[in-house]
Amino acid sequence: MKKILLSVFLFLVFFVVLMEAPIIALLMIIGTFFYYKKKKANKNLDSNNLASNNLNNEFNNDNPDSKLTIENLDNESPSKNSNHIYFNVAGISKTNDQNQNIQKLIKGFVKEHIEMVGYRYEDMTKKEILESYENVYEADIYGDHEIKFEPEPDNPYDPNAIKVIHEDIGHIGYVPKDINKKVLDIISSDYNIEWKLIGGKYKYADIDDDGNEKVITKTLNYGVTIDLYY
Repeated sequence: MKKILLSVFLFLVFFVVLMEAPIIALLMIIGTFFYYKKKKANKNLDSNNLASNNLNNEFNNDNPDSKLTIENLDNESPSKNSNHIYFNVAGISKTNDQNQNIQKLIKGFVKEHIEMVGYRYEDMTKKEILESYENVYEADIYGDHEIKFEPEPDNPYDPNAIKVIHEDIGHIGYVPKDINKKVLDIISSDYNIEWKLIGGKYKYADIDDDGNEKVITKTLNYGVTIDLYY
């Protein structure tokens, strides 16, 4: 009721001023417009701040042991150890300690993997390979625990030799000679490992002499890369 009476009173005042001094009335209209515009902006700002505070409170309540806020989530340190050594397994094109051809062993392993997953070449069509402009390998195989290291102190060529053993394939080669002492030190303590099979059959897009696009298939020797974190 008070707001209605106040509105009527202000209207009468404005009407009188408009009749007697139209310039003053115009200034009153402009001033009133900017007053309410500023008031609305402040109200929106308060609402946004309240929403942001509620979001932060929700996060911290769900994680009572955490001192993180929404703003510093991206600053979390990575879980991987900072030191690592990367290398290719040596001797993988030769025979292993059982006089077995390592390339043939890996080829059989890849065949079993393809039968298990049910596709090759990332399940890409010829059209997709032509559009990819990248080498597309027959199989994408990697892991983080299937490989172990076995020191071979009685090796007649190098007492620091370290066998690389894959749990499904067997002996696939050795740690390169120039880093085997360092790897011996690393594996005597805690470490993590990531490995990846490289090489084998792959397809890629090419252009023939007539300017037509085509898919080419080639084959490389298999290899295994290892990233050793310590």
